[in-house]
Order: sequence, then structure tokens, then C-alpha cells
Amino acid sequence: MPSVRTHTLQRRSMLHRWHRRKGAQFAEQDGSLIVTRYGSQADEGSAARKLGLCDLSTMPRTGVTGAGSTDWLAALGLSVPETPNRAVRQPGGDALARLSDNEYLLLGTRWLARDGSPAGFTEFSDHPDQRVYALPRLDSHCCLALTGTHAVEALSKICAVDFRPHAFADGNVAQTSIAHLPAIVIRHDLHQCPCFLVLVTSVAAEYALEAILDAMAEFHGSPVGLQALQS
Repeated sequence: MPSVRTHTLQRRSMLHRWHRRKGAQFAEQDGSLIVTRYGSQADEGSAARKLGLCDLSTMPRTGVTGAGSTDWLAALGLSVPETPNRAVRQPGGDALARLSDNEYLLLGTRWLARDGSPAGFTEFSDHPDQRVYALPRLDSHCCLALTGTHAVEALSKICAVDFRPHAFADGNVAQTSIAHLPAIVIRHDLHQCPCFLVLVTSVAAEYALEAILDAMAEFHGSPVGLQALQS
């Protein structure tokens, strides 16, 4: 009887094939494949400081909604934003964004630290409060990080929101459209380097990626891997 080989399934980004075509190098992190770098670029850290785009679609994230969600999150020990369209960094390194009075999005942004790990990420899987409902976000949306000194200029070409620092500071959230796609944009600066987390529906992930890269072309931006953001 032939032997049966078993394979560990790794979560992949909906943009995985695009990355392979571009010569990406991958690593596994907590059961997910992530792009660490692209072989064609010698110094992606420098590229990210100027203008880079990183796919974070396998980064842990989840959501919750309901009339009891604010109190429930606070009871979990999370720092809850006081008003909608704000995000607060948590002590562990993650970010909790408030999208409305009762809707929240938690992103595992501890991945962006040099020694970042998803270990300890809070999953909203058990809701003893009947006024709290899960809103899974990992498969519904892709997540792209646009970084660098020219990030605001690139975004302004495909979005009408004023993303300049005096109007859109670190921790601000915009529910808007990017290249005619509904999007959530969260400013999450990395060591004083501008960084915008852009979430759009998964079915339009490649279109969104190409649209942002096209907007970056004028400023010689490029795709980068996670290592560049961690540096």
C-alpha cells in the first residue's frame, strides 16, 4: 500500500503568485508565509524609507462589533480608542482601530518590530457577552503597508483624503476609497518613518497593489519585504 505524505498547510497571501513572479523570497512565521525580501533589490531598508510597499495580508487581524464591544474589549485589558477613526497601539505592539461607535479592528502590528512575533495576539473567538459579535478580517481583506517620505504624495494620487501630517497624524483612521475601491487606511508610523496600512477587499487585492505601485512610480517606489519594515 503506498505511503501517504502529509504537508503542513501554510497560510499564504492572496498576492502570493504575484510575489513569486517578482522574485520574492519567503519565510514562515507562525504558520504563514511572508515575503522577507525581493532578490532584485540590494537595500530594501533604504527603499522603504523613501517609498516602499509591503504585503502584510497574512499578518494576524480580527474584528468585533456590537453594543457591548467597547466594554468587552476594555475588560480584556486592551486600550480602547475614545472616538471612531482612531487607532491605539497596545502594550504588546498590536494596534486597535475604532471604526465606529461599536466596531473595532485589531491588527497584529507587533510583526513590524525587529523581533516581531504574532505570539500573544488576541483572537476574538469567544464572546460570553451576547452583545458582542466577531468580524473576521484575515480573509476578507488584504493589508498593504505603504512607507516612506513620499508615501503621502503617492497616496494623494489615488485618494482624496489629506494625508499630510498636520491633517492625518499617527493613529488616525480613514474609511475612504483608494483607486475607486472601498478602503480602510490607518497611519501607523515606524520609528518616525511615515507608514500607512491600507486594507481593501481580498477579491481586488492585485488591482489595489498594482494601482498603488503605479502611483508610486513617479517617486521611484518599489515593493519591499517585511525585513525592510523591521529595519
